Amino acid sequence: IVMIVITIPPEMGFLQTGLAEAQSKYTQMLTRVQLHAERIFVLQGVDFEFGMLRSQVEKIKGWSKAFRERTFAKDAVTMAWFYSDNPSMIELLAHLFESTVCLADVPEELTRSGLPL
Repeated sequence: IVMIVITIPPEMGFLQTGLAEAQSKYTQMLTRVQLHAERIFVLQGVDFEFGMLRSQVEKIKGWSKAFRERTFAKDAVTMAWFYSDNPSMIELLAHLFESTVCLADVPEELTRSGLPL
């Protein structure tokens, strides 16, 4: 868990805020276009509105890329230890310790039964 805390970038809050603001601005703009679609069409503002939406999508892509790049280490550590399609590190360590304990008991049982090692 300490590894996860260490890998959290200090600017994570800033990145999350920027991404959330860009996404909410896009939602707001899209809702405005949906509500006023007929007037936008009649006044020939389609290209302008489309350009505004496109630039907002580019901002979202920029924030998303920055967020992914800076949180990659945290995500990699989290995935390795806790979430995976394959066994996680915690499961692998549990199997390792279980096998070690079992192997430590085998010679003891063999000597008790009188079998040579």
